[in-house]
Formats: sequence, C-alpha cells, structure tokens
Amino acid sequence: MKKGLKQTIFDTVSTLRDLFILLKTSRDSKTQTISDLEGQVASMKVELAASIDTTTKVHRETSSSTTEGPASVNTRVVAKPGVGRRKLFTEILANGGNAQEIYNHSHVKGQTSETIKEILKININPTEIRVGINALKNLRNGKVLKETNTKEELETLGKDINDKNGDRLETHIHKFRHPDLSS
Repeated sequence: MKKGLKQTIFDTVSTLRDLFILLKTSRDSKTQTISDLEGQVASMKVELAASIDTTTKVHRETSSSTTEGPASVNTRVVAKPGVGRRKLFTEILANGGNAQEIYNHSHVKGQTSETIKEILKININPTEIRVGINALKNLRNGKVLKETNTKEELETLGKDINDKNGDRLETHIHKFRHPDLSS
C-alpha cells in the first residue's frame, strides 16, 4: 500500500511540474507577443504624428483658382471669400430669420466666458436633446452666445440650460431688431 501511495504522489507531482512548465512557456510566449505589439503601436504613433505634422504644413491653392477639384488627403481646404462675413439683417430675414441666438452669463461676478463655455460643454449634450448648435462664441463681459437653426431648438436648449445650470447661469434669448432706417 505504501508503494502504491508513493507512486501516486510521484505521478501527481510529475504531472504538476509538467503543467507548470507548460504555463511558464505559454506566459513567456504571450509576454513576447505583447511586447512585439507594443513596439508596433509605438512605431505607428510616431508615424501618425509625423503624418499629422506634414498635413498641417501643406496648403492648397487659393480658392480663387480656376480649377476646383476634390482635396487630396494631405491638403487643407481654404474657405471661399465672403463666407465668414457678417450677415445683413435683410439676409437673415430672407432666410426666414434662421439665425436664432441665445446667450448666457454667470451669476458669479468675474467669471470668464471661457469657464462658462466649459460648464456648458460639460453639462449640455446637444445630440441628447436633439438640438443643432451652429456657433458657440465668447462675448465681452463673460457672456457666451449660442446660435441654432430654429426657434424651437433655441427654446429646448434654453430650457435644458436652465434645468441643469439654472443656479449658476442666467439665460437670455436674443431678439433681432430692425435697424433704424429713418435717419
């Protein structure tokens, strides 16, 4: 009986040693694979950074050129003249008054428009409330202006801002006024 027990213990220990050796070789091979993949990721990051640096330095021809083709992968598209200009009151009314504006300022005195902008970016998710914000601009005296397409979107946005940040921010809807033409 003692010989049978000794043989069983010997076989079990031998099996355990074989399993530990298999686990160690498996771990070593997977560690090697991980280090190889980390090296590939590092080289890809360097390559990506180099390609980003080259794409920002390459410029496309001016928009006044006669040939306008699709921009290649490494070019920067330049806006056409007059795109960034301020709209006239008659242009806004001709489009149905589509530029709806709302602005916020803080109850706390001395808070900058940048901090208000960050508060809005953190707390307000336009896709969640299904509102399209066309512009988000910093104004003087710590105010932030947001521009939407429709009055309904503007009211939804204002309601959401008041619900989430009513204690910190004050919301005002901008009303367009017709310029005085009688002078």
